[in-house]
Amino acid sequence: MVFDLNGKTLQTVDQLDRPNNVDVAYGLKVGDRAVDIAIVTERNRNRLRVFQIDPVTRQLSDISSGGGISVFSGAAAASGDEQDGLPMGIALHQRPGDGAIFAIVSRMHGPKRGYLWQYRLQDDGRGRVSGLKVREFGNFSGSKEIEAIAADSELGYVYYSDEDIGIHKWHPIPTIHGLGRSWRSSARGFSRGTARASQFTNAPMERATSSVPTRSQTTRGIICMPARAPRAIHTTTRTWLRPSRADSIPRMASTSRPRRSDRGSRTDCSSR
Repeated sequence: MVFDLNGKTLQTVDQLDRPNNVDVAYGLKVGDRAVDIAIVTERNRNRLRVFQIDPVTRQLSDISSGGGISVFSGAAAASGDEQDGLPMGIALHQRPGDGAIFAIVSRMHGPKRGYLWQYRLQDDGRGRVSGLKVREFGNFSGSKEIEAIAADSELGYVYYSDEDIGIHKWHPIPTIHGLGRSWRSSARGFSRGTARASQFTNAPMERATSSVPTRSQTTRGIICMPARAPRAIHTTTRTWLRPSRADSIPRMASTSRPRRSDRGSRTDCSSR
């Protein structure tokens, strides 16, 4: 259903078989037009449905190629678990360089590597939207599931919730050839949240110089501890420092001393 900000129902969209999560994006190139879209995971049909948003009437119209974009093709057959192919969460990332839009999709079940699949949304040549798979990525603890995803197109990060562990942070490559590294050094790009003590995760950061999947370079993940930690954290930690003008990437300071969160301080974010 489509609502306005006063809660009034504007439209009911039917003929969806178990819709799950929704996201929106602006300016998808379809033919000679730039359209605003809403996209939804249709769980029981193993596909995505793309809807154009009319800026005047605020009504949705289905512009999915072939009735829907198939996702996780072959995953269930390969694993023997039909839930490996059922889409749940979704986030849309818009690449700053050319405005290309990518759908990042999670599922009910999945492996510890490559839990998320990423698709580029594009015109199918007939004025409708198809999806081109560009990569599989994302580490998974193996406990519960991954559903919630959020993309920050401005800073260039993707966050997803490994529900029993914490939040992972990745870069939404691929980049455009010639634009260089896909990561940014902005100190603003860190997420704050809470996690249990000792539950640290690695967040691989991938780099690319073309529009095809590449190998990843693993770096340590970001972990955020509550301000009122119940006990000291005895571990070697690394804290990102704001880069100086001469630096091209953030610098890290290391300490092996026990650290105890101050009751009056803000959440402390560091990487192991």
